[in-house]
Amino acid sequence: MVVPPSPPVVTRRAGPRLPRVPGIWWATGGLWVATVLAALVVTFVPSGYLVDSPGNAIDTSELVTVPDTVPSFSHQGGFRLVTVSEVSEPIFGQALLGWLDPESDVFPRSDVVGETPRAEELRYQLVLMQNAKLSAVYQAMAVLGKSATMTGGGVFVDKIVDGSPVQGHLTIGDTITEIDGHKVHTVDDITRFMNDAKPGQKVKIIVDRLGVSQTKEVTVTLGSTERDGEQAPFLGIFMETRP
Repeated sequence: MVVPPSPPVVTRRAGPRLPRVPGIWWATGGLWVATVLAALVVTFVPSGYLVDSPGNAIDTSELVTVPDTVPSFSHQGGFRLVTVSEVSEPIFGQALLGWLDPESDVFPRSDVVGETPRAEELRYQLVLMQNAKLSAVYQAMAVLGKSATMTGGGVFVDKIVDGSPVQGHLTIGDTITEIDGHKVHTVDDITRFMNDAKPGQKVKIIVDRLGVSQTKEVTVTLGSTERDGEQAPFLGIFMETRP
């Protein structure tokens, strides 16, 4: 019997071997990646919170000038304007510092302003400041015994109900000055109009936007809501008289 020859043995020269990466380096590398991602989040990603902290106490003596002809007296006290500092769109790093600071408060932004866009919120705050200034003048004149009368300058839109007829037409901070040809000075003017209106009725509303004569006219269809067992017209706003 003929036995076939064995196959030739091929000898391979071993090349350079790559160094093995210890398992500890894999774990450390993952930790570094997580650290870098966390740093990016803390540094750049908005948190969706508001951070309130103490502001300045401004001495108002430099802001008020009293003519020499006005009787005055010396005093030991002072009058300061106390402010609150707010970071309205903090990144996560700023929110974290607020949580760690015992003198700061951190709130979810939605709990304070709801889903109101930033531009509408600023317009709302601007009108509130204008109203406060007018009210301050009235109160000061009353304290001084001067004759003063507070009248309505329209109806201020505080809030808009979701799904209401005016949603998308009016914005928070608008001042309604006319509705369907009827001048609006106070909330009572709108109440009287709505008492005579009907559900489904189309009405024209004129508003003062931004409070600086930027008037806008919109047409809306009044909705319907049940009141005292009957269907009543529905506008869908929270409102107050603007002084």
